Amino acid sequence: MKQVFISTTKNQRGSTNQILALFLIALIFASLIVAVIGYKFGYRQGLYSVERTMTANNEAVASVSELTAENAKLKQDIATATQERDISRATLESLRTDIESLKTTNLQLEQVNELLKTSVAEQGGVALNILASEIVSLPENTFEYRFDVAMLDISGKAVKMFPKLTLLNETSMVEIPLEPSSYDVRGVANIRGRFIMPEGFVPKQMKLELTAGTQKVRQLYNWQIGKLITDAPPATAAMSNASQRPIVKSE
Repeated sequence: MKQVFISTTKNQRGSTNQILALFLIALIFASLIVAVIGYKFGYRQGLYSVERTMTANNEAVASVSELTAENAKLKQDIATATQERDISRATLESLRTDIESLKTTNLQLEQVNELLKTSVAEQGGVALNILASEIVSLPENTFEYRFDVAMLDISGKAVKMFPKLTLLNETSMVEIPLEPSSYDVRGVANIRGRFIMPEGFVPKQMKLELTAGTQKVRQLYNWQIGKLITDAPPATAAMSNASQRPIVKSE
């Protein structure tokens, strides 16, 4: 009886040991599988992380390159703007100097002119006369009249002058309204203005009459116009004021 019990006990222990060994083997195998899976997963994750890091690094390098190029361009733009500013300042300063010089010269000429006017007035003055005249053709049947008139009264003071302009042909006449209608003359006065030729009227002559104090001047001209100014604005309302430059006589 004792031998059977012992044998049975030994068999049970052997079976338990075998089960335990198989369990350990299975556990080790499972651990290996988990380790392999974990390694592969970690490797993939690490590889993906490295790729992302490299991509981010490349993008950062590209961004740095772009920023460097933009910074260089910005510096160049600043240098150019600074140079242009310095040139503008120098030009402005030169213009200011020239303007001040011109103002000084103009004041000196005004002093000389005033002295000459006073001297001429003391010597009897200058009689009313027409220095030069011309008619300029503009678009839309518009004309510009220009008359340069001189007078210096013996009193040395300005005298009110009233001009009158009349267009004539064989059968009729047209008086042109002048604006302004009067001028203060003390030396030279520039009579300037524009008018629209009446439709269907063709002048043959032009008469200019001037009255200043007790003096009167009348001058009759054959109707002649200068070269048509084609670069004038197409609409009369858009035209600038008449030119105030003295008339240059043709030789």
